[in-house]
Amino acid sequence: MSSVGPHAERISLLIEIDQHDRALAELRAARAEIKSAHQSERDRLLRLKAEWEALLHKQKALDREQKNREVELEKTERKLARVSSFEHVTTARELEAAKHEVEVLKRKKSELEDAILLGLEQQDAYAAEKVRLERTLKEARAAYDREKEPRRARFDKLSAEIETHRAGRADCLKRMDPELKALYEPLIRRYGDRAVTTVVDNRCLPCRLHVPAQHVVDVLLGKALHRCQHCERLILPEENPER
Repeated sequence: MSSVGPHAERISLLIEIDQHDRALAELRAARAEIKSAHQSERDRLLRLKAEWEALLHKQKALDREQKNREVELEKTERKLARVSSFEHVTTARELEAAKHEVEVLKRKKSELEDAILLGLEQQDAYAAEKVRLERTLKEARAAYDREKEPRRARFDKLSAEIETHRAGRADCLKRMDPELKALYEPLIRRYGDRAVTTVVDNRCLPCRLHVPAQHVVDVLLGKALHRCQHCERLILPEENPER
C-alpha cells in the first residue's frame, strides 16, 4: 500500500460517495428483480396462451379427422352391405372375389371403428386439458393484472431513489480533486459497485489480505489515504463497514 497524502476531507468524501454507490447497487438490484418478476409472469402468460392456442389447433385437426373417419365408415358400411348381399354374383369366381372383398371391407370397418373410438378418447383428453389450461391461464392473468400496478409503483419509487443517489454521487464527483478522482474512477469502473474497502482484523474484506495496522490508524485519523496492495481499493474507516 502506498500513502497518497493526508486529507481528512477526502476520506469523508469517499465515505459519502461510497454510501451512494452501495445504495445504487442495492436499488438497481431491487429494480432488476422487479423487472425480472414482471418478465417472468409475462413470459408465463404468453407460454400458457401459446399452449392453449396449440391445443385448439389440435382439437380442430382431430375433429376434422373424426369427421372424415365417420364419413369413410358410413361409405364402407354401405359398400359392405351391398357387396355382402351377393346380388350381382353370377359365377363361382365372382363369388370368391366378392367374399374376399367382404373380408377386406370388414377389416377396414373394424379399423375405422377402432380409430374413431381412440379419437373420442383423445377428444375427451383434449377437452379436459382445455379446461385445465383455461383455468390456469385465467389465474395467471389475474395474478399478472393484480401485481402490475403495485409493481409499477415500486419500480417508479426505486427509479426516483436511484435518481436521487445518482445526483448525490454526481455532486460528490464534482467536489473531488483531480488526484482523488483519478484514483476513484478507474476502481469503480473495475469493480462496478464499490471502489473502497474496509479492514477487519487487519485484513481487507474483499481479498482477505493483511493490512498494516499503521495504515488503518492513518485512515481512521484522516492522516492519509491507503490502498490495498492486492485489490487496490481505497481503504475507509471501519465505521463504514461492508454490508
